[in-house]
Amino acid sequence: MRRTSPTSKFALFFKANWVQLLLALLFFLFVFPWIYRKAQDAISSFKQNKQDNATDELKNQIDNAIKVNSAENSTANPVTRTQKQTAVAKKYKSKRLSKAKMRELANISENIAIAFGTNAEENGSLLGVDFFGDVPKTFSAMTEDEKEAIKQLKKVPGTFGIVADYYYNVYTRSRNLKTDIKRFLTTSQIQELRDHYKKYGIRNVI
Repeated sequence: MRRTSPTSKFALFFKANWVQLLLALLFFLFVFPWIYRKAQDAISSFKQNKQDNATDELKNQIDNAIKVNSAENSTANPVTRTQKQTAVAKKYKSKRLSKAKMRELANISENIAIAFGTNAEENGSLLGVDFFGDVPKTFSAMTEDEKEAIKQLKKVPGTFGIVADYYYNVYTRSRNLKTDIKRFLTTSQIQELRDHYKKYGIRNVI
């Protein structure tokens, strides 16, 4: 009996199944890459959406925290203020500053806010409603005492960060001290502060 060679078997198989083989080849050449790209796009889109949602959630949390902090500071409630002063002081326990020193820094921060007219009492809500945002609501808040602000700022070359923390979290409606320095002081006044800080080896603070 004559045996069929492997080549003949393959030829017979190909002849009987060439349509299926062609379709399979076309699938792997064209359809599979398209499916793969779509799957990759879907995965990337899912990851991006997840990241965007996380970013939005974090932004909302920050925005809410700012609103709460601003609202609390606007009341200038003595009990709340004391609690917030204590919370700020706890952040800097590792610096081993005395309670008297921390109180001094808190007072300096308040003095700066008053000098700039950004203190919470001057820029709080009107009858519990914030109609004007950052627009000062009293005459004293519309005037700045730059000399007093500079005098106070010169006292804290090594503890500027703590003063800025008090400024933001206790004495103003969530205002950034560096931003307000650049807003209320002239270029020459800012340079005066920088030169003063350099004497203590402090650079790039302002």
